[in-house]
Amino acid sequence: MEKTDLFKILFGILFVGSCSGSTVSESSSSLKPIAAENSNVVFAHNAGLKVGSYVPGYTAVTIGNDRITLSELLNTGPVVLFFTRSVEWCSDCRAQLLEINDIVGKLEERGFRIFAVSHDSSENQIQFLSNKNIEFEMISDPSSNLIDTFLLRDRQFTEGKAVGAPYVSIMVIDVNGRVRAKTISGSFEKRTTRELVVALTDSH
Repeated sequence: MEKTDLFKILFGILFVGSCSGSTVSESSSSLKPIAAENSNVVFAHNAGLKVGSYVPGYTAVTIGNDRITLSELLNTGPVVLFFTRSVEWCSDCRAQLLEINDIVGKLEERGFRIFAVSHDSSENQIQFLSNKNIEFEMISDPSSNLIDTFLLRDRQFTEGKAVGAPYVSIMVIDVNGRVRAKTISGSFEKRTTRELVVALTDSH
């Protein structure tokens, strides 16, 4: 394959749409799952656990009023984790999660459970989920413990409400706790399209 052709393929894969709008990139809608798999779809600097690595199963997470480990979470099947900054103060994050809500059925058909992760309190997450009729659950990570486990803390924030917030990221985790695919955006204004999320799960 010529270098120019390879560049065109990768550019098409890495194209993302703004989460503040509802339109979806046509270039990503025709994305072949194998293309997403081969690229690993990473478009920030080399952040996050590497594809193929395993997450520590003993890591505890908080879902609503329940406290469980990642291993227990994966006992029911593979998961897609959407790391987002905040449903309390980030409008782009809220917009993205509303879009993700539209593909919950497609991901569940493929055997995946969906969880969004933010460092909001459980109370703020529950309020958001209830007010917006969100069909997936959220993991509360106010100490950024899970965010740090996945090596996703955005280090540019050293003060203010964004301290401890993650890169806008998606991690596809299989039942063995292995990272099978990921996307990581270096800009909170640019998010992975819904079609690309579905393609990532189709690849596995």
